[in-house]
Amino acid sequence: MPRLARKLTVLAALVLLTVPACSSKSGPTPGTSAPLDGVTSPAISPTATGSPTATGSPTAAPVAGTQIVISKFLYSPVNLQVKPGAKVTVINQDAVAHTVTAEPTSGSIAFDTGTVNANASGTFTAPTTPGTYRYICTFHSQMHGILTVAS
Repeated sequence: MPRLARKLTVLAALVLLTVPACSSKSGPTPGTSAPLDGVTSPAISPTATGSPTATGSPTAAPVAGTQIVISKFLYSPVNLQVKPGAKVTVINQDAVAHTVTAEPTSGSIAFDTGTVNANASGTFTAPTTPGTYRYICTFHSQMHGILTVAS
């Protein structure tokens, strides 16, 4: 029982540390992004009924399309494949604001939605250079995904 109590204490501490960030009304400083903290989110893929189901790590096979849905602090799909220069729509179904922001490489950010408010949508243009681009939510660093740009 002491082992379970320790795990519950750690879990409670993580929840308490996350709650203030979730309710924050201020955004990040423009041009900055939160670092990845090593926490992975499960990959999400639609079922026949359209509801998301967890399918594993964010390195799951890419899903082709041009839309990312944010729900329950997860990106769906977590690994999206698009054509170079494609317009990607981001739909935020959560009650708090999120972003889809590429991790900086060589000091620049390949794409960024800016703040996508609760129950709203936004867009970004995929890079024209093929490659794999990791992205995060600058408000919630535990949220991350991968955009694969391929011809």
